[in-house]
Amino acid sequence: MATKSKKKFYITTTIPYANAPPHIGFTLEIVQADVLARWHRLIGEKVFFLTGTDEHGSKNYRMAKEQGLTPQAFVDKNSNYFRELTKILNISNNNFIRTTDKKVHWPGVLNLWKILAAKGDIYKKKYTGSYCSGCERFVTEKDLIDGKCPDHPNLKIELISEENYFFDLSKYSGKITQLVKEDKIKIRPLKWKNDFLSLIKDGLTDVSFSRDKEHLPWGIPVPGDENQVMYVWADALTNYLTGIGYPDKKYEKFWPADVHVVGKDMLRFHSGIWPGMLLSAGLPLPKEIIVHGFLIVDGQKMSKSLGNVISPLELRKKYDSDSIRYYLARTIPFGDDGDFSEKGLVQRHNDELANKLGNLISRISTLIEKYGMEKCENKLLKKLKIKEIEKHIEKYEIDKAVNEIFAFIDVCNEYVQNKKPWETHDKKVLYEIADSIKAISILLWPFIPSTSEKISEQFGFELKYDEIKKPLKISKIKKGEILFKKIEIEEEKKEEKDRILSIEVFPELSKKGINVFSAVFKNVKISNKNLYLENLKKEILNSEINLDKKIIDGYKEFYKDKNMLSGADSILSIINKNKMFPNINTIVDAYNLASIKTSVSMGAHDLEKLKGNLRIKLTDGSEHFIPLGQKELIKVELGEYACMDDEKILCRMDIKQCDETKITKNTKEFVIYAQGNKNVNRDYLKNSLINACELIKKANGGEYNLIEQKINKQPEVKEIMTGVGSVNFSDWEKLDLRVAKIKKVEDIEGADKLYKLELDVGELGKRIICAGIKQFYPKEKLKNKKIIYFSNLAPRVMRGIESQGMLLAASDNEHKKVLLISPDEGAEPGMRIG
Repeated sequence: MATKSKKKFYITTTIPYANAPPHIGFTLEIVQADVLARWHRLIGEKVFFLTGTDEHGSKNYRMAKEQGLTPQAFVDKNSNYFRELTKILNISNNNFIRTTDKKVHWPGVLNLWKILAAKGDIYKKKYTGSYCSGCERFVTEKDLIDGKCPDHPNLKIELISEENYFFDLSKYSGKITQLVKEDKIKIRPLKWKNDFLSLIKDGLTDVSFSRDKEHLPWGIPVPGDENQVMYVWADALTNYLTGIGYPDKKYEKFWPADVHVVGKDMLRFHSGIWPGMLLSAGLPLPKEIIVHGFLIVDGQKMSKSLGNVISPLELRKKYDSDSIRYYLARTIPFGDDGDFSEKGLVQRHNDELANKLGNLISRISTLIEKYGMEKCENKLLKKLKIKEIEKHIEKYEIDKAVNEIFAFIDVCNEYVQNKKPWETHDKKVLYEIADSIKAISILLWPFIPSTSEKISEQFGFELKYDEIKKPLKISKIKKGEILFKKIEIEEEKKEEKDRILSIEVFPELSKKGINVFSAVFKNVKISNKNLYLENLKKEILNSEINLDKKIIDGYKEFYKDKNMLSGADSILSIINKNKMFPNINTIVDAYNLASIKTSVSMGAHDLEKLKGNLRIKLTDGSEHFIPLGQKELIKVELGEYACMDDEKILCRMDIKQCDETKITKNTKEFVIYAQGNKNVNRDYLKNSLINACELIKKANGGEYNLIEQKINKQPEVKEIMTGVGSVNFSDWEKLDLRVAKIKKVEDIEGADKLYKLELDVGELGKRIICAGIKQFYPKEKLKNKKIIYFSNLAPRVMRGIESQGMLLAASDNEHKKVLLISPDEGAEPGMRIG
């Protein structure tokens, strides 16, 4: 058991950039830091916990101008959001430092600059380089992927040329490397120590320490040079000193920092630049740098520049602070990336906080109020692994520490179930559980402070670490408020997308060899790029690409008179032209890789944008669609084939996808299909799809289920009507042809060939059909006309209208002349033809 100690403990978060309200990624950092700060207070240490906001820089200056605000008003507004975050999440920081504070921050920054300059470690030179405004640093080609910063792909890399001050970091490169290797600057978890050492194996380079005031008017002036302002590292990093009083001697009470908590993208600056500045100034170095991972959304780091943030301020309006704190501390280990999920938060709240902890407190307090307690030795406490919990905290394994505490809560709940104090009224059992609740509450205080404080007040004990060893004093305990009310999870409504259960190839195309295999993917996280896929692309580019000519020719048969390429052929054409593999996103890139490997055409569509089941059929000439990347509808010719849902064309032949259903970074569920031809074996086609699905899963996560192709058993009307081929009598008997009377004729918006007809079919009632006869019959000639109606043809959706059958008509071979087939006078609606 840790003993009471008066030694100091100084912990910091990074100071987030105040260009927008906070996102859930920084919330993870500040909650993890607060858990550590509270733990060290709990064991009796003198703790100082610092956080704040970084407020200078080009982004804030530019964004303030865009919003019609002064830079100071702009950062005041955003800094207040971060200050509010500390309050609503019960963060126990001792100070909130702002880099625009001229009284508290500026004096220390100016003092440190002068010390470094006097040491000869700051010099001026002209420099031209690529600059990422998201990272606020110059970058080299090796830092970029396809000319973009991997952490800020939406921001343009700028080429900047100007004369600035630089800090001679390279002078301290060897010393910093040695200090990190020898753990004199500890980086934890260890994998990040190794990552940093790998990063600096070629040595640390000098860093820009200022910007031209003409380009950046918003910053701390460089001493003795009115044309320059300090760059972020000279300014923001110094907050760890100014936040505790530097340059006043009082800062020495807490310096050096015991722990800097930083995100993995901040590692190089806190382990490289910051120690270099301190070595130059002759100041003690921080003891440990603890690294946390990113919170992931859609497969990418959650960040303001990508616009995919979750607001903790909005989240707090829905959930208690302890529920949010508990979920972040319990679910996401230091050093690892984690996926924030509201559903996961609710599950943890209900299953662990409400069911396990909350119910234990409620049951025991109710029984104690009724039957009282009798003091005795609490043998249950022997099952509480306090030493293990302490070790986990010391190693920054806060998720494992809270897991041990809840393991003991399980022990207590099981003990209550076995002893049944509601039947036995055993006061000693109730005392043992109450005393155990004291220990649990004290240990949980760093994680869920509000709840622990309520329990301590209800059971009458102090939240001090050494109270765990002391027996609980007998006091009057009453049943209190419900600590954690269950949160109802709304069952997701089944939408149209849940009905995507089949894909059908119509017989006229099936006979020509068109066949498909498809799958439905769920719970994917899509990003712009994936390292594994990028390496596969490089392998392909460095090898000879040979598509299967027989398979490609099988596709070309369907558009040999058109200037078109099949899916794989089109990708190869782009590769040959651009000397690089196309990059769309990690779903499209994955199935494009599979397509190049197998020569099979593939496509995918966002399930949320689909209506009903999928079918591949011949077009009737009335269809239109918007091709990928375009805005205007184009007409689809009669006799082509297309993949359709109930309302629209999804893909024209195997190559032209519609824009509406494309896969984007917001897609969560989608259908993917591999389309074969007469030269593609069914097993080969299935394996090609599985190959694509496994690539997608590796790069995007999620799970998939294969969908079997539906075989259309409907007799082919065209052959029966035209006399092409022989027809069995049993096939003829399946047709239900009736006399029908046209009651109403309406135009269909956007359709130049179709009418919507309302038919009277006698005993069958009213039926609606779509008929492509607009060019041949004016409306007035159709009303009340009797026709022959094919009543049991499977319905299909045309232009958003379900057509419940078809009428019979005669036409010439060019379809230039169409005549309706009408029954004799005296035939009544509903009469059967046969």
